[in-house]
Amino acid sequence: RDTGSHDFAVWRVWQAAVGEFVAGRARPLRARNGVLMIEVANHSLQQQLHSMTATLLARLNEKLAPLVLRELIFVAGDPAT
Repeated sequence: RDTGSHDFAVWRVWQAAVGEFVAGRARPLRARNGVLMIEVANHSLQQQLHSMTATLLARLNEKLAPLVLRELIFVAGDPAT
């Protein structure tokens, strides 16, 4: 399975799927087996995005079809680096 192409596909649609505000404060790290790990700017945003998981999954999956994500994992870090 070529997971590198999944990572690229997520990067390609990221801003369009999540919006400029979220894209400026969070970035996809890797997609494996339907699970996308996302680095976020801080714990507060991590909690906020976690509460939006269903909406974000729907937006991402709409743009990624036929690829399908089933889970998002948010980790606090520095998405600017």
